[in-house]
Amino acid sequence: MRGILIHIVISLVLTVAGWVVGDAFTEFSISLLDLGKANIAATSMTSRFNNRLFFGLALGAIPWIQWGINKVVKLHSLTVKTFLISTGCMLIAGLVGWQFRIFQLNKQWEAMSSLRLDDAVRPSLSYSELYFALFLFAGFCIGGVISILLLSRLKRSEETRGKASVS
Repeated sequence: MRGILIHIVISLVLTVAGWVVGDAFTEFSISLLDLGKANIAATSMTSRFNNRLFFGLALGAIPWIQWGINKVVKLHSLTVKTFLISTGCMLIAGLVGWQFRIFQLNKQWEAMSSLRLDDAVRPSLSYSELYFALFLFAGFCIGGVISILLLSRLKRSEETRGKASVS
């Protein structure tokens, strides 16, 4: 019960932190885009709200993904080694997913800029279609699966070594 309470508190703290820095994350992500003459149009305030909310929820999901990893691999205790492996896999995969979305959007902008448009027409993308936090969350989940595979293999090899040393 105490473990669940700790996960809830950490999740709430990360969700609030994600909510607070959600706009900065989106603005930083937009700054990494090669927009050229194109722009990003915010058609409603709900799109900005949703981006902040999704980023907060993506960060708040980290402890629950970690909890799921521990349950699937059946770790009896969370050591520093297993924590670093699982969290590292999640964060690296999350960053790769986020960078993949930036790469996709840059390819879209490149395709749009190759069109011959009148100077009065500026291509744009809706702010609600950026999905940076969604790709970050998907990366966290993929990192969780990778860490499950790594930790299962590590646990199996340690059990094999333990049996070999007893014999």
